[in-house]
Amino acid sequence: MTLSEYLQTGSRLLSIDDVTADRESLCPAQCRCSPLNDQELLTNLTVDCSGVQFNQSTSSRFSRDLIQLLSRCTSELTELAITNTSLTTVPEVVCRLSKIRSLNLDSNRLASLPGNCFTRMSNLTSFSASKNRLTSLQVR
Repeated sequence: MTLSEYLQTGSRLLSIDDVTADRESLCPAQCRCSPLNDQELLTNLTVDCSGVQFNQSTSSRFSRDLIQLLSRCTSELTELAITNTSLTTVPEVVCRLSKIRSLNLDSNRLASLPGNCFTRMSNLTSFSASKNRLTSLQVR
């Protein structure tokens, strides 16, 4: 699907500015989400929370915001990076990324991944989850 085809789907025509505005408004507080323009807007997403001091309240809000962002931005994603966050588990929406080729979950607080999370990721060629608390990985 091309960028123009994607933007013309649904009941209203979306502009690049609309997609950018959605991504900016849904990016978790104090984190940086990129890219915010160009052709990679639909296929790449980086959520980087370097420098954010998470506590119980901000961690809960971050998880909610991230799930909302991913739920709106995942259909065409081929590259996803979620780094330097308070995540202890991977949101289930990540496990439904059927087109994903590269998944970077470095520098979070992940203790586990959802069971069979990688089964729909038939295009996945690069996975990284360094600097987490993972002790095992289930892959089928």
